[in-house]
Amino acid sequence: GELGTTHIVRGQDKITSSLIQEMIRIALGFPPPKYIHVPLLLDERGKRTGGYIQFDNLLKVGVVKEALMSYILSSGYGNPDEIFLSLEEFIAKFNLQNLHKNNTRFCAKKLDKINKRVIRSLSSNQYQQSIQLYVDRFYDTGKVKVITEDADIKLFLEEFRMNPRESIDLVDRIMFPREMPPDSALIGCIRQIVE
Repeated sequence: GELGTTHIVRGQDKITSSLIQEMIRIALGFPPPKYIHVPLLLDERGKRTGGYIQFDNLLKVGVVKEALMSYILSSGYGNPDEIFLSLEEFIAKFNLQNLHKNNTRFCAKKLDKINKRVIRSLSSNQYQQSIQLYVDRFYDTGKVKVITEDADIKLFLEEFRMNPRESIDLVDRIMFPREMPPDSALIGCIRQIVE
């Protein structure tokens, strides 16, 4: 139209409205755009998610943002087992012909599997950023500095490469015991691992 729109990219659920929109476009004399209808990510029952799957809830259980992005992209594009660590990597490989034709159902097990693979593939900086994001959103602010600024703790977390929730829970139990004093043997063991 007047804005120079050449492509309309939207979910497959909008296919039925294309006929009416095309009639309006023709009546207004606008040039035809290219319509691209992409598959939807549905809930486990095959219904539209309607807010059922929320980003913060996934972060809270330890899903890193790169894993979530990769899961969403590979659910509708290319090889479902392919991992994309950045949007730039996806854009560089993008080919319209590789879009899936069918909608996909959300699968928590598949997301967990991708999350584990992605965590192992992240650079040290990306992994530390995922820990920081988790801590900033979901952790007791009084303890944040101890966990995020201690070089030994960062190295410890880097070695184990667990998801952010598991990592912070482990460090929290060691550094801030709730019921009993810290186990000196365990702390000594962690120091040896770090060294």
